[in-house]
Amino acid sequence: SRVNKGGIIANLGRLQNDDGSFQAVGFGSETDARFLFCAVAISFMLQDWSGINVDSSLQFALAVQSHDGGIGLLPGQESHGGPSYCICATLALLGRLEDYPGRNYLERFLVSRQIGGFNGRINKKPDTCYTFLGWWSLADLRHGRLH
Repeated sequence: SRVNKGGIIANLGRLQNDDGSFQAVGFGSETDARFLFCAVAISFMLQDWSGINVDSSLQFALAVQSHDGGIGLLPGQESHGGPSYCICATLALLGRLEDYPGRNYLERFLVSRQIGGFNGRINKKPDTCYTFLGWWSLADLRHGRLH
């Protein structure tokens, strides 16, 4: 194979932080729910989970749910359609979406984003990007798997 699976998996482990989140690169990088999704998607595609701490990843995924039921990029941040999709997809790929304790609150947040199309945040206009993210997040929650 032309894919260096071992190298990819080894580097994923180097990018994971103690709180379960991931960095984009190994030095001075931002860290948030987007990169957790990327690491989990890579592990899923390669069918090798040995490079990440799955329990720590799950804890981070649970920690980013906000008071309004949506998901922020980091714990305590504003809920947003993008990270909501990232965490739904992460939990689906990990096979843990069915037992996600914040599922009903997240579903309510996503449904309330529909105002014609979907908006990504409260008091924003709907657009096609957030319509995709909101719709597929809801579909994932409804069916317990990634679509």
